[in-house]
Amino acid sequence: MEGVGTSTAGFIGLAERGPVKGVPELVTSFADFRRKYGGYLSENAFGEYRYLAYAVEHFFINGGTRCYVARVAPGDAKCAVGYVPSQEDAVLQVTAKNPGAWGDNIRVVISPASKAKTQILEEVETNNGKKYLVKNAAGFHPGDVVVFTDGSEQVYNRIAKVQDNLLQFAEEFTVNVVDKNLLPSKVISTCEFSLEVKYEDAEEFYENLSFNPEEANFVGKKLEKSDLVTVQYIGQASDDAVPPFEELAAGAEKPVVSISLANGSDGSVASLSPADFIGTDNGAGQRTGIQAFLDNDVVSIMAVPGIVEPNVQLSLVAHCENLGSRFAVLDMPRDARKVQDIMKHRDIFDTNYAAFYHPWLEVFDPLDKKNIAVPPSGSVLGIYARSDSTRGVHKAPANETVRACVGLDVQFNKGEQDILNPKGVNLIRSFPFVILMVSLIPVTRFVTGSSIGVKAAIFPLCITMAPYMGRLIQSHMEQVSKETIEAAKSFGASTFQIIWHVIIVESIPGISSVICFATVAALNASTTAGMVGAGGLGNVAIRYGYNNFNDTIMYSTVAILVVLVQLIQFVGNTVYKKLK
Repeated sequence: MEGVGTSTAGFIGLAERGPVKGVPELVTSFADFRRKYGGYLSENAFGEYRYLAYAVEHFFINGGTRCYVARVAPGDAKCAVGYVPSQEDAVLQVTAKNPGAWGDNIRVVISPASKAKTQILEEVETNNGKKYLVKNAAGFHPGDVVVFTDGSEQVYNRIAKVQDNLLQFAEEFTVNVVDKNLLPSKVISTCEFSLEVKYEDAEEFYENLSFNPEEANFVGKKLEKSDLVTVQYIGQASDDAVPPFEELAAGAEKPVVSISLANGSDGSVASLSPADFIGTDNGAGQRTGIQAFLDNDVVSIMAVPGIVEPNVQLSLVAHCENLGSRFAVLDMPRDARKVQDIMKHRDIFDTNYAAFYHPWLEVFDPLDKKNIAVPPSGSVLGIYARSDSTRGVHKAPANETVRACVGLDVQFNKGEQDILNPKGVNLIRSFPFVILMVSLIPVTRFVTGSSIGVKAAIFPLCITMAPYMGRLIQSHMEQVSKETIEAAKSFGASTFQIIWHVIIVESIPGISSVICFATVAALNASTTAGMVGAGGLGNVAIRYGYNNFNDTIMYSTVAILVVLVQLIQFVGNTVYKKLK
């Protein structure tokens, strides 16, 4: 593996939506991931299988720039379905593109439309019946339903044949249809419909659709490019000239027809098995799970975040070994806290194409607004990519900072590290803020003129918080949809106006969460700053409590800090809900 680039990652895991088979899709930001695969999954519904979104997010936070994702879904997950006009008299069946409860939020709106209009200049008698010379036959095709109107009467018909500007209809008109005036009052128009698909901020619009399977505007053909739904025409073919929209509206006089899809299901996580993550090889374009990456030639590092089932991890390692150009980053079981437990899991594997990382990381969860433990593989893949792009492929990704990590699920000591590291288990260790303050003393003294006191504490506090806040704010700004920005550009907005009035405004709820998180982190760091004479609650707890063996003061200080944190969280959550 020496010298192989590690900038492009591959992830396999559960997601809210997205394709479950075929070539893994490219993701270039967490906002891009959310558009294609949805957001965070709840712990109650998905438990230990919910970590893909967090892994991808922290991949980008830690320096990753591109990754490919293969979605896994329970076998009993179902696609949401809707019928127009109703299930009993269905003409169209609209199905969510892929399974999941997300499809229940899809709305379909149908309205009448017409793509072609012309006037009839002459009736031509032929041996095969009457034909009609029109001014322009462009847009008229055999099988199309058309409507003739003279301003007071409407007559529907179906085109049987088109030759140049001569149209032949299934039924000859019994009314006078000829109009040679420059501004005609008698016209003939095609009868089609337009279909709009809406899901959250995503909208798709398809114009001038028909039920004519021979034409390019056939509804089934046009909707093949949809990212949200598939549409199937299941109506009964008829020789009667009935406009498509009238079929969809069931004859009722409605300006539009609207339906919402229903009965989508995420399935039961209890039905998931290692086989779902390993996947099946059904041939090119139909592979699933890990096997889907056989169709991808650019991924160099891979992970199945949070899945510690040996069969899954062994399959991922075998995949990397067989290809010879990929490397697997594996998570340890979260509850493996003793050296013997870690080695028991490690000894299952014998490979040079994988590495273990432990322990799990504590990060801020935007979904539940609290710190949670997540597997380290997503962050580590980001560090791999960062090291690859900044230092080159020959630099081992060691002694790197894990961004947006607020703590570790468990802290291992140096002795345990010395045992595990030679065995291929890479331990992530935390170096407290006090160490940073001590290491920055020469710089702090140069900048502030002192190494103790409030000024001496403010400088390392800024150094600590700035990159976290900057990166988290950036990640929220990147989640602003490209469609919103393009819409602002179309109205002539300048770059400054887009940043100030669109990106910042749309990001304010997320930025409020970042400020809440940063305030709690700064409070934590400021208590430590009491060790350099900065005062505050930390100094009170240490000097008057711990050093004087006064448990009352020490625990009272702890209680005050807990109350302050809860108050900050409450205010932050309230502000977020108001702004969202």
